[in-house]
Amino acid sequence: MRSHGVTNFPDPSANGQLKIASNSGINLSSRAFNAAQSACRKLSGSGLTASGPSTPHIMALFLAFSNCMRAHGITNFPDPTTSPPPPAPGRTVSNDGVYLFIPVTTDVNSPLYKSASVACRPHPG
Repeated sequence: MRSHGVTNFPDPSANGQLKIASNSGINLSSRAFNAAQSACRKLSGSGLTASGPSTPHIMALFLAFSNCMRAHGITNFPDPTTSPPPPAPGRTVSNDGVYLFIPVTTDVNSPLYKSASVACRPHPG
């Protein structure tokens, strides 16, 4: 991630977990972060976890993203939760105590998924 432009990306803990603190300065919604994550996906294991308490604002953003993905044709896209998912094949993205688990059955490399994720990406402002 650091070699792809996320210079302050943390090292994993001794048990292999990676936590990104909400005050880390890393914008999980930025184009640079998403590009680096795509480039490094094969190395990321089950995904990323950001620490901190759940906030209504973050939950609303994640829920809006899930609803938008479904509206753009990703019919089985999951809703976010406030508890970490159990270890399972897939990808977990989280921020401020809100978790979104994307199972391996969701083809994140399909043109439909990529188009939907661009259309549904939160925009600052």
